[in-house]
This record gives sequence, C-alpha cells and structure tokens, in this order.
Amino acid sequence: MATPSLPAELVVLGPSRFPIGTGAASAIEGPAHLVELGRFALARTEVSFAALAEYESSTGRKVVALQGINLAKFGTRPAVNLTRDEAADYCRWRYARWSGRLPTEAEWEFAARSGDSARLLPWAGPRIEPALANLGAAHPRTFPVESFESGASAQGILHLIGNAAEWTASDAAPYPGSSARLSDFKGAKGQAVVRGGGANTPVAGVRATSRWFAPPASGSPFLGFRCAAD
Repeated sequence: MATPSLPAELVVLGPSRFPIGTGAASAIEGPAHLVELGRFALARTEVSFAALAEYESSTGRKVVALQGINLAKFGTRPAVNLTRDEAADYCRWRYARWSGRLPTEAEWEFAARSGDSARLLPWAGPRIEPALANLGAAHPRTFPVESFESGASAQGILHLIGNAAEWTASDAAPYPGSSARLSDFKGAKGQAVVRGGGANTPVAGVRATSRWFAPPASGSPFLGFRCAAD
C-alpha cells in the first residue's frame, strides 16, 4: 500500500552532503564537517498548544508539567515545558504514517541555513533584526507559531531562530575533529542538543549553527519543538 501524501505543513528537504558547524575546532559549534543527509521533511512551524491539546484529547496522555493548564487558552503559541521524550511522543503520534520524530541536529541546521552553506541565518541578510526573529526581548514572550513570516527560511519554515528554542533528537557531543571536551560545554554529558534560541535568548552570537544543551527530562518556558518525518 502506498504511503499517503505528506501533510501540507511538512516541507521536504534533502538529500544533501552538507557542512554542519562553523568556527574553530575548540568552539562549541566547530569545526565545520560534512554530513550526509537523506531526504526528510520538517514542519513549517513549531508545535502549538492548540495542537498539543488535540493530542492530549485524542490519546489520553498528559504532559506532566502542563497538567491543570487550559492548553486552549494559549492557542497557537508554541507548546513549551515538555521533556524531550514528551515532544518525541507527540511527533510519533502526529506523523505516525511517516515515521514522525524530532529532527536530528544536522537536519535542523540544514533547514535553518536554508540548505545553503554560505548562510548562517535562515534569511539572506547578515543580521538578526526585530522584524525577523522573536529573540532577546527585554520582557520575553512567545508569539503565535505563524508569526514573523519575514524571518522564514528560503523554504518557508518559520521561527528557526527565536520564539521557542527547539529540542532535537541528538545527544550532546563534540563534533568530529573538535578539540573541545564535553566538560568544556558546561556539563553537557548526558544532555540533549537544543537549537534556535528562544525569546529569552540574547541576540549576540545567535545563528543557525548555535548549540545549547539541556537535560532531556526537563522542560523550560522557552523550550518547544517541531516535528520531522521520513
């Protein structure tokens, strides 16, 4: 039986041989190294609270950190405070016919650089401007997942930088050829890779190659996710 057509909210990317990372071998996001990416799909937006409410209603599963919260109240703002496993469970449910999952770190960066090794941001410009990304606000808050369209990637993927940082399926590790140690990464051993930065992340130094690490069993008010599929 043929696999059903991908839902419209999924953007097909790859395959590609792409240089992930940038900078010195001693840097947290260096050095650049080639990775082989197969054909995959990535959601155009972050998963929203409204979508998470549908998931909870359909499956009877509850996100522990959000119990007692009226998810519908937050509507199309990005769903945050989930653990990595909870985020991955949603993706498996939502895109079960297409092997739904969280994106790998390499897939995420490929999308965030619009598949162009010359870019360090989703858009063509050299800087992060207020109209392009919800990042570094004095009083940070998230915006609807369909907002900031001018900051979309060349393929139309929104909020790859800013709004909510995003879980990936990858675990913290130095890149191939790195001279850094995990102990240099502020205790990253056993943690998961987070990408994109959130509304509370300072603008300075944020780019599509930036890496952060978080305990996979913890959530955060500015840490959300988007789904990938095969």
